[in-house]
Amino acid sequence: MKFYISIILCQISFYCSAQLIPVIKPEKKPETPSKTVPASPTKTSTPRVSYATIKFISDADGILFIDGEKKGNLIKNTPTRVSLPKGDYLFRAEGADGQDNIKWNYSVTETGIEKIQEIGLQEIINQRLQAEQRRKENELVEQKKREQRIVELKGNTTEGDYYRLTAAALSAKDYPQTMDWAKKYMAAFPDKPQPYTFYRKAAIASDPDTTSGKGVELLQYIDSIYSLNKNKYKAQLFLDEYYTILYYINKQNALKKSPDFKVKSDGNKTEVVDQFLSICKKGLEVTEKMIALYPDVADDNNKFAQSVKREIQKNIDYYSKPPAKKSGLPTPG
Repeated sequence: MKFYISIILCQISFYCSAQLIPVIKPEKKPETPSKTVPASPTKTSTPRVSYATIKFISDADGILFIDGEKKGNLIKNTPTRVSLPKGDYLFRAEGADGQDNIKWNYSVTETGIEKIQEIGLQEIINQRLQAEQRRKENELVEQKKREQRIVELKGNTTEGDYYRLTAAALSAKDYPQTMDWAKKYMAAFPDKPQPYTFYRKAAIASDPDTTSGKGVELLQYIDSIYSLNKNKYKAQLFLDEYYTILYYINKQNALKKSPDFKVKSDGNKTEVVDQFLSICKKGLEVTEKMIALYPDVADDNNKFAQSVKREIQKNIDYYSKPPAKKSGLPTPG
């Protein structure tokens, strides 16, 4: 019995070992097709460009052009910098109003440096202005000649003729002829204000900066006429005296700046100081005339004349009898 059981168990064991246990394998996922990644392009280095700095300095305001292209504004005596690579260029500077220009060729042969380009634009502007002034003056001279010929042909001179002739001479800056025509105009029409105005303008224009004294001398003629009726011409006389006192003040200041203007403590003075004192005394006389024209102390004209008189008198007193010199002693202005 035991024998049969052993045989049966052996058979069962043999049967079991003969059976294959199935193995479940995971399903394979479909393969994703691989993407072709393009290769990165090879980077090429950009060549470095070098520049030169051009510093433009103009003696007048204007505009800067390079090869016809505007590069910036030019400010008088102020640098304008432009960076340029090697090459040939056409520079052009134009006046601020566009009426004047100067151009020149320029080559940049080195880089990494700064070069200065000075621009003489003001000379070009001055040349144009001078040419225009000469042309205008010539036209005015021709106009003056035409007016004279017309009067000569007419055989008589009306007030309108005097006016046009005097005005034409003044416009042409022929001041001697202006005053000559103004005198004739005054004689023919003494009650008209125009000839006096023409004469005064020409006299002052003869010495515009009040330094030569020529204007003061010329005004004496018209003042001699004004003085015949001071009440009527009080304002005109005061204006002429004002012009005269400015001349004396300018003269005083110029003499005081002279290196020969010296006064010693013992009272010895140089010749320049004597001239200065003489001018001061003449100026004092002018202020007296101004005060006589406007005697009211509350009047602004009187106040002005009085203040000028005090300053002049202070200079006369100081430099006529200078005090003993002390350290830090101020001098009058």
